[in-house]
Amino acid sequence: MNHADQHVISGLRTLSKPFLAMCLLRVAPQDLPASYLLLGITTAAYLVLGSLLAAVYYPFPSSLLVGATETALVWSLVAILLAVHGHLARLAQTLISITGTGAVLNGLALPLSLALVSSNGHGFNADTLQLLSFALLFWSWTITAHILRHALSTRFGAGMAMSIVFFVITLTLMRALFPEPGGELPLETSSGGLAR
Repeated sequence: MNHADQHVISGLRTLSKPFLAMCLLRVAPQDLPASYLLLGITTAAYLVLGSLLAAVYYPFPSSLLVGATETALVWSLVAILLAVHGHLARLAQTLISITGTGAVLNGLALPLSLALVSSNGHGFNADTLQLLSFALLFWSWTITAHILRHALSTRFGAGMAMSIVFFVITLTLMRALFPEPGGELPLETSSGGLAR
């Protein structure tokens, strides 16, 4: 590995560190800079990983459209929520947090989804993988609740309620817009951001 590669890897570790900490509920949105460059990077990562996750179930370019639509939907829901509560000034930090942690979770969901598809949904391994997928989904709600709690200066319970409501809204709209070729849109394809 040459010096340039080491520099890139070091930079990626530095960039991902706060989002990994946020996934463990150790960092809050206000701890991140309100940087539009960082927002662009996290949104791009969220879009790419979301599209790769959708590609497990959809052919290209439909998978890219699924990823782009969900990204736009997440941005819109967060903006509306913050505007309604008078906290629009916190939009950049909240979106950075949602898309950054969403990218991490999509990265974790990708191998689970690939393994589930290869198992054809049968057998002990499929049951275990499905359980892990639901555990990841529940934890994603917890992370989103943590982010929204701080973004709206409210209680964790209220954040969790909003997280679940956003999940239902996003999943319902995504299933209506993009019915999966072989059946219903799986939960894993809406695993990022608010829906995760």
